[in-house]
Amino acid sequence: MSNGLYSPDKAAAHPERLAALRTGANPYPVHVHLIVSDLCNLDCGGCAYRLSGYTSNQLFAGPSGERNPNRMLDTALVKKIIDDCVTMDTRAIEFTGGGEPTVHPDIGDLIVYAQERDRDTALITNGLLLGRKDLFSIAADTRWTRISIDAATENVYGAVRPGLGGAHGEHLRTVLHNMETLRNVRDTMRTSCAIGAGFVVQKDNWHEIYEAVRLYREWGADNVRISGLFTPAGDQYHIAYFDAARDMERRAAADFDKDGFHVYGRFAEKVDDLHHPPDYPTCHYQRFTTYIGGDGNVYRCCVTSYNRHGLLGSLASHNGSLKALWDAPPTRALLDTFDARSCERCQFNDRNRAIARMIADPATPTAYAEHASFV
Repeated sequence: MSNGLYSPDKAAAHPERLAALRTGANPYPVHVHLIVSDLCNLDCGGCAYRLSGYTSNQLFAGPSGERNPNRMLDTALVKKIIDDCVTMDTRAIEFTGGGEPTVHPDIGDLIVYAQERDRDTALITNGLLLGRKDLFSIAADTRWTRISIDAATENVYGAVRPGLGGAHGEHLRTVLHNMETLRNVRDTMRTSCAIGAGFVVQKDNWHEIYEAVRLYREWGADNVRISGLFTPAGDQYHIAYFDAARDMERRAAADFDKDGFHVYGRFAEKVDDLHHPPDYPTCHYQRFTTYIGGDGNVYRCCVTSYNRHGLLGSLASHNGSLKALWDAPPTRALLDTFDARSCERCQFNDRNRAIARMIADPATPTAYAEHASFV
């Protein structure tokens, strides 16, 4: 089971940031999660932003309580954010959700703009609109693109994507064909884009882990990331099938993690994060990766996004400038005084512990190499 792209020690590739933290300085983030759209073309029952009672649902709904608000960042604002990333030496921009990034009318131009500004780019998408918007060559020029699928059969795809109604079979086929086309375009362009497939384990799909890994490998993915659904129920949500799902994940890794294809089996690890919230006081991860929501707010991370607990400030209050917000004394105070133990859950315990070791001991050895800008 490979750890490469999801290794927790990527901060080691940024010694200047680690040195700044040792002296109590306020370094700029290396990596930004950029949510250009809160609108999604799907309605997934397990979506954290649309899940009533979950932390990331607190500030997400539209002004009239809409579950799927038609809210997007203005194109000029996104370009200003990207320009600030250049000034701040923020090296990686991950276009993600929120909603579905490819529903933004200018998504292709925005990814290209970031690439032209010499930023590392990545895209997380449900894959349905890649062909309709002719995004294949643009996605193939990212460092990595991950397509969220979460199923191996039409019926299960319909169960985890209930908004599709009876068209779920057609849509699953579209996603798989789009992944295959992306692989072919990537190979023709001879870029180094890593094409991943995402599988979030939940009660409706856990029994398809093995078959999904086989299927995604067959349809052109370079890797598959297996994780677990986060809900207000915590690790209890997964208890009925946890052992069976963990064993199936291990079997899939044993059979398919070979010949250049990698299985990043993180299900058990993510469930453990649900069971064990931070027991350390300092969140270093918020200094390396920050989150810009489709509502124009900046949050500490994806776990605390759209929640007052994670809110660092509004871009609108700083003339649309990410740099001005980050430099503002109130933002610095929020970062400096934050206690990680106040979080209900954390997906980044491994990264926080690794960064803490690196700060305490500059000679801490590391074996990390891949995609180091995506901390």
